[in-house]
Amino acid sequence: MDRITSGFLKAFRQEQSLPEDLAQFEVFEHFVNYCIVSKEYNDTFSLEDIHVGGGTDKALDGIAILVNGSLISSKEELEDLQKRNKYLDVEFILVQSKTSSTFDAGDIAKFLLGCQDFFSENPELPENDKVRDKSEIIGLIYNQSNLFKNRNPICKLYYVTTGKWFDDQHLKGTIETLKKNIENMQIFENVSFYPIDADSLQNLYRLANNKISRQIKFEKRTALPEIEDVR
Repeated sequence: MDRITSGFLKAFRQEQSLPEDLAQFEVFEHFVNYCIVSKEYNDTFSLEDIHVGGGTDKALDGIAILVNGSLISSKEELEDLQKRNKYLDVEFILVQSKTSSTFDAGDIAKFLLGCQDFFSENPELPENDKVRDKSEIIGLIYNQSNLFKNRNPICKLYYVTTGKWFDDQHLKGTIETLKKNIENMQIFENVSFYPIDADSLQNLYRLANNKISRQIKFEKRTALPEIEDVR
């Protein structure tokens, strides 16, 4: 791990008051989850609500479920949004993080196969309690597919290492082939894969720590155009 990422990781451990005896790889998993979810979600959240890493985790370290702009972690939260909004706009964010300085085709394949199994109606890979809880929420969401009034769910897959991404054709071929299997499940509006290297991760951490939030009152309903970097 390079010195800059290592320094960010040390600062993150202190900011989040993580135990001193927590293994570095697990601190890194929390760090990556924080950076990725902060990019996609403009509010505070609990690291434990995202983290699913451990034994029998389907090669997943983080799972975030966004419904109607809210990060949910329980069936009750989902039911409340269903009743209140009468529609479901859903984004799934799945994360795998490696402290390795390389992008390994075998590890990427395990991640994508784990993602496919996670969304399967008949999963075959073993799963821990945290993954199982998320899977149950997924099942409830798809049981209410009649509420997908605007679009089908979006799936975003983030694979993170401390190395450098070089657009290797072998890796890209592996990714495209296995991503196609997930797309062929026909349960997503689209599926995106993001390889995140050390430089990208550092920029995401800076962005998360410099995020600006403002509340603006509109006197009447107003349609706003898409604005880059603004949610």
